[in-house]
Amino acid sequence: MKWNSYDAYTTTLSISQLLQLIKTHHLQIRNLIQQEEHLYFEASIQSHYKLSKISNIQYLYTTGILGTLKRTLSNTRNYYSILACILSLFLYTHTLWDIQFKGEDQILRNKILEVLQENDIYVYKVGLTKQEILAIEESLKEEFFEEIEWLNITKQGGMLSIQFIERKEANIYPMGYEPLAATKDAVIAYFEVESGKKLVKMDQYVNKGDILVTSEVVDSKGEIKHTYVRGKVYGYTQYYKEVNIPVKYTEEYMKPLAFLKALLTLRNEISKEITPGEYIQSENILQFSLTQGTIVMKIQYTLYEDITRI
Repeated sequence: MKWNSYDAYTTTLSISQLLQLIKTHHLQIRNLIQQEEHLYFEASIQSHYKLSKISNIQYLYTTGILGTLKRTLSNTRNYYSILACILSLFLYTHTLWDIQFKGEDQILRNKILEVLQENDIYVYKVGLTKQEILAIEESLKEEFFEEIEWLNITKQGGMLSIQFIERKEANIYPMGYEPLAATKDAVIAYFEVESGKKLVKMDQYVNKGDILVTSEVVDSKGEIKHTYVRGKVYGYTQYYKEVNIPVKYTEEYMKPLAFLKALLTLRNEISKEITPGEYIQSENILQFSLTQGTIVMKIQYTLYEDITRI
C-alpha cells in the first residue's frame, strides 16, 4: 500500500490548455497520460480546492492509504463496523473481568467483597480508575485494621488482584501510668489508644520525645487524676537510605539490572524498620547512577509505623 496519497483527475482539455492552467494556478501534477480524448493526471491533496474550481477538470479518486480510508468510511456498513470494533476494544480494555484474592482467610475475602460492592466495585464494572483503587485500599486498611496485617490492591488489564495477610495474634498493649512518647519525628497518622488522654491531634507534626498520650486526666471537679495508659500511636516517618555497590559492568544496557539490584538492596534494608501492622507508605528515588563500576542509589522512604515503639 502506498503511504503517499494523491488525488486523481481527468479532463477533456488539451495538453497545452492544461499546462497553461497549471502554470497560472501554480500547481504541480504527476503521472500525466492521455487516453483517446481524455487526459489523466494526479495532484497533491493540498491542490484539491484549486482544481475543484476549474471547469472541465473532474476529480476521480484518492490514491494511497488516505484513499483507502476514505473509500472504507464512505461505506456505511464499514463505518459502523469500525466504530463497533473501536467501542468493543475500549469496553474490553476498560472493563473489570475478574477479582482475584491472594489470602488464606475465606471469611475476610467475603467481607472485602461486600465492601467492594458497597463502593460500586464489581465484576463487569467499566471505567475503574486508579484513584478509586487507591481510595478503596485505604478504606479497607482502616476498616479491617484489627484483622489484616498487610493489604495491597493492583489492577492488571481486566483483573483486580487483592493480596492480604491476616493478623495471627491479637494486639497486646503494655498497660501502666507511663505516658506514650514519640520515639522519632513523625506526622500523626492513627491512634490505637484504649486508655489515656491524647495530647496531640491527627496530621500534627511531633518531635522525638514529645508526649503523645498521658495518664493525667481532669475529673468533673477539676482535679487531676491518673488513669492507665494503654495503646499505640502510628505516624508517618521519613528515612533516607543510600547504597553504593561495586560492580564489574558499566555498559548502558546493564543499567536496568543495576537499578533493580540497588532497589532490592534498599528495600531489604528498610524492611528491617517495619514490624507487623506497619508498612512503606511511599518510596521516592532521589538519585541513581552507574559510573566507574559503582552503583549509587539514594531513596527517601515514608513509613507508617508505631512511633511509640522503643
